Amino acid sequence: GKFTCVAAAALVGLLEMEERVQRDAARVASANGNDDATLSFPMEDLIVSINSLLDSRANANLSQTAQQYLNKDNLDPGWGQVKKLCSTNAASDLGGPFMKERK
Repeated sequence: GKFTCVAAAALVGLLEMEERVQRDAARVASANGNDDATLSFPMEDLIVSINSLLDSRANANLSQTAQQYLNKDNLDPGWGQVKKLCSTNAASDLGGPFMKERK
């Protein structure tokens, strides 16, 4: 299924990426013999994941560069939905994974 809004695609994308990152982290941790695995991923990967889940007919793709989405004055409504999802999860202390903020 494809989604028509960014929020739904972002939620599914975040869940899929979380599962992938946890599998990879567990594999690395078992190979290294430790449990200090970081659950994070690049913002660019999230954007690609979201766009792959969106229906092209909905015209909701995140089409700007990652650098433009990092601008705090960016008013893209789709990216606003993604930020809201991530900040809500962070405030709820759900444990991630979350995008790393670049400065």
